[in-house]
Amino acid sequence: MCVLKQIKAWLTLFAAAFCAVLFFAYNKEALSGALDGIALCVRIVIPSLFPFMILTRLIIENEHSPLLDIPFVPYARLLGIKSKKAPAAILLSFLGGFAVAAKLISSLYESGEISKRDAMVMMCCCVTSAPSFVISAVGGGIAGSLYTGAVMFILLTLASLFCGVVFGFIIKPETESQKAHLGINAAPSGFVEAVRDSVFSVCCICGYVVFFSFLMGILKDFSLSAPIKEVAAMLLESTSACKLLKEPIKCCAALSICGASIILQVRAMANKDISLAPLLASRLLHLPISLLLFKLILWLFPVYTTTAAITIFPRKTYTHIPADVTAMIFALLCMVFCAIPPRSLRKEKKKV
Repeated sequence: MCVLKQIKAWLTLFAAAFCAVLFFAYNKEALSGALDGIALCVRIVIPSLFPFMILTRLIIENEHSPLLDIPFVPYARLLGIKSKKAPAAILLSFLGGFAVAAKLISSLYESGEISKRDAMVMMCCCVTSAPSFVISAVGGGIAGSLYTGAVMFILLTLASLFCGVVFGFIIKPETESQKAHLGINAAPSGFVEAVRDSVFSVCCICGYVVFFSFLMGILKDFSLSAPIKEVAAMLLESTSACKLLKEPIKCCAALSICGASIILQVRAMANKDISLAPLLASRLLHLPISLLLFKLILWLFPVYTTTAAITIFPRKTYTHIPADVTAMIFALLCMVFCAIPPRSLRKEKKKV
């Protein structure tokens, strides 16, 4: 184990040094890519994801959240998950995307609602792109057809549901002794805690988005063949990959793979006890299923698309607040909520 840790440390050091060299060698391209990442965070990630993460956290913690579980109760039972809140979490994950899925699954695991095995199975079926991004940005913005985006989202979701069933049978249930720890380190609940966790999660997401956009900016300037660039883009960052690929079938492949940026974001937001090995393995099954279904549907119901009908990063922001002011307000909110101690800490201070 010590040797593996040393190898990991040296690889991390080498990767960091390599990225630093690339930054100075391709300074203009790196800055352009980082600015694209910041624009994506300010215009898309923060406005669309931050409020939704707060709301989903509050919904799951509410005792009436099982009212949302009706469509996915049979599916959760098929996966072998007995929690009454798991079906609602599955539904909200499909609506909110991979970031919401990681937070909800971790919240259920930490509260004792689901076991570690249930959490790994849910990761396989819930980690997918949000419909707002797939339908609007990829479908309407890149493929030039909302119909194509809607078909893509439905088929990606169906492939995720199928992967969940397969890995639900593969991953063995935990014994009662292995479940004994559940709920011991449950996270505090409430509005303040939901906002606090969402702030840290969104900041984490934005960090990964900017970093991988920085790498994608450098990759575009490399003198590599088109297929190699496309594969590298798919493995790195899905959003930038879709902009580079443009073809709907290739965009579907990029979203199915869930590049390194998405996987690392999920790892950062998910509980450290939840292994992502099943999620990574499920991508090997998810990719061929989603592509075959996508080709079949478009063959049966063809649609004529125009490439890059709308840009993913519009020059005009549809808000009365400038982007820099929005970023400043968000930073101030981060500092305010980070200054508020958790509810459990406030209770301990009162006792003292």
